[in-house]
Amino acid sequence: MSIASSVSRGIFFNRSFILFPYQIIHRFPAIYKKIILRKRAKLIKSCTMPRRKRKSLFSLFRRDKNRPSDRGDLLSRLSNSDQKFRRILFRVTAVMVIIFMGYAFFSGTFGFIHIAKLRAHKQDLIDENQRLLVKLIDADIARDRLQHDWYYIEYIARTKHLLSRPGEVIYRFKE
Repeated sequence: MSIASSVSRGIFFNRSFILFPYQIIHRFPAIYKKIILRKRAKLIKSCTMPRRKRKSLFSLFRRDKNRPSDRGDLLSRLSNSDQKFRRILFRVTAVMVIIFMGYAFFSGTFGFIHIAKLRAHKQDLIDENQRLLVKLIDADIARDRLQHDWYYIEYIARTKHLLSRPGEVIYRFKE
């Protein structure tokens, strides 16, 4: 078997060739037999000698079968025999979840009330920006007219500043 054909069926890793487990069975039955014998020896050794069990995270809540059951054990209280405790625990949990969700929805930086205030403030800023933009455009137009339009200058002088030409008489009527 050439390296090129075996490369397509396995993996090279740091200059050594690694075969998949199913390839070991078919290509090297003697090696596979040794592996099986080792596993059987480990299995026999583990059956004769008991191993220490690791405690899981939830072992604190489990009741030890060798000790008599005490009523303070959480899982024994959650069994079907104590329906009243389960109902109380469910109600307390539901109330806590509702309080937390209410707090999360209505307060803080991402609460509905704060977001509504921010939206109202944003709309006020948009309206104020629009008013200031209109004033800016009007002032720009008035500036251009005052620089170039002599008739507009005369109109402003007569109406706003009550000026007249020399020798001119202006009559005003009150309505």
